[in-house]
Amino acid sequence: MAERAERRKGQEVRLSLAKALEIAAHHQKVGEVNKAADIYRQILKRNPDNADALHLLGVLSHQAGKPERAVELIKRAIAAAPPNESFHNNLGEVYRAAGRFREEVAEYRRALAPNPDSHETQKNLGAVLRQMGRWARPSTSRWTRTRS
Repeated sequence: MAERAERRKGQEVRLSLAKALEIAAHHQKVGEVNKAADIYRQILKRNPDNADALHLLGVLSHQAGKPERAVELIKRAIAAAPPNESFHNNLGEVYRAAGRFREEVAEYRRALAPNPDSHETQKNLGAVLRQMGRWARPSTSRWTRTRS
């Protein structure tokens, strides 16, 4: 099992990879982004292809206004893991913030591949397609192009 060391009041504590990710995610959730980023980087030093750490560090980069770095990290996470709807959704969000709508649409479609009925992904895809002014949602769960 992968472990990481943490120092607490002069003593070293070994954490499992899962526990380190859990602690980092908690720091991220409560806004302690520097602590979270430090833990993700420590995980990546030991395991450069850890998809979860890459993805979450990418999300942090996006939140810090670094879209190029976010795209790089989340793409690495996607390459390192089996299909993951959350990774593609978050990459789509990065593209949205950067105004890269075609790439955003492509990511949401990739997210839908393993789970075509995902409400969150359909909502995200619908929002960008409506914003682009070229698509509408029919009464079914599939998307169609509107006539101009």
